[in-house]
Amino acid sequence: MTNVPETPAPKPWRWGRIALILSLGLNLVIVGVIAGVLLSPPDKGPKRDRQIDWVSMGLGPYIRALPDEARASVIEAAGGLDRKARRKTIKEIRKGRKVIAAMIAAPEFTPDDLKAALEKQRQTAVSRSVAMHDAFYEVIVAMSAEDRAALVERAKKYRKKKHKDK
Repeated sequence: MTNVPETPAPKPWRWGRIALILSLGLNLVIVGVIAGVLLSPPDKGPKRDRQIDWVSMGLGPYIRALPDEARASVIEAAGGLDRKARRKTIKEIRKGRKVIAAMIAAPEFTPDDLKAALEKQRQTAVSRSVAMHDAFYEVIVAMSAEDRAALVERAKKYRKKKHKDK
């Protein structure tokens, strides 16, 4: 009879399993983050707050402190915070900038036309803010004194520490 030498059982592949488990965990985290970004509503979170601050020109904390329904109406009055509304405004500003550049470079320079183009550019740039301010005004005027005082108290938590009034 032939003696067949016994081969030792292979050792478990420990490091490979650990790497596999870590890789799986990391992939799940990445998928979770992507799903969270895609599934989160666009009108919530810090991105929305920055957009409100940008459009409102200083009223951001007060607009964020409004009740949900009033805040939504103020934001909607400004054309909303979605990308489409911002792109429309930016497109109009870029078009105006090209018109102004052509006026400045034209041999027949007309100061009055340039002034009118600059005024149109200014109106385009601030139109959303003006609409938001007007809607905010209407909401505040309709509030009682107690509601307005509560609004100011709620707005305090939205203000940045470095900008606190003393």
